Amino acid sequence: MNGISPTSDKQAIRQEVKQRKHTLSSTEKQDYSLRICQMIENLRVFRCAKKILSYCALPDEVNIDYLLQKYASSKQFYFPRISGDDMEIVPYQDSSMQKGAFGILEPAGISADTQVDVAIIPGIAFDRKGNRSGRGKGYYDRFLTHSTACKTGVAFHCQLFDAIPVDENDIKMDIVVTEEEMLTLSSEY
Repeated sequence: MNGISPTSDKQAIRQEVKQRKHTLSSTEKQDYSLRICQMIENLRVFRCAKKILSYCALPDEVNIDYLLQKYASSKQFYFPRISGDDMEIVPYQDSSMQKGAFGILEPAGISADTQVDVAIIPGIAFDRKGNRSGRGKGYYDRFLTHSTACKTGVAFHCQLFDAIPVDENDIKMDIVVTEEEMLTLSSEY
């Protein structure tokens, strides 16, 4: 890799993505987020799913609140919560959200020991092979190691690369969705 470590390559990707996302207006992020949600809701695996792992979007991430608002009465949503070095999932209840690790809203309820059908996962960057680069702490990777869920990565198209650096602990996505395209990377879906 031209003498550059995978870690510094990941940092370079994170910097590039930060610059790319900075060019998106609030309206574009809103419109693109809605488009991504509409693509997800048309997936057979999502329509059949009963349990969905969602997340509370940071200002620079794809906002998937549309799915929560539309399907909260027919599907059980779970949100991640950081507990030490691990991520656990907690059933979503609107009134139970509070600031947690890293200033991200997390549910306050009791964690669930359950498998979800679909995990909707944000990331810093994705590539066309299903690789994901997160914020660098590995919470999703450790959690997804034991998950049977359809791993669905969501990102703005400016976060999609032909290839990104990965290491042995990075978990691949089954599907990657941007506002411009959906990559189905597993024959299961």
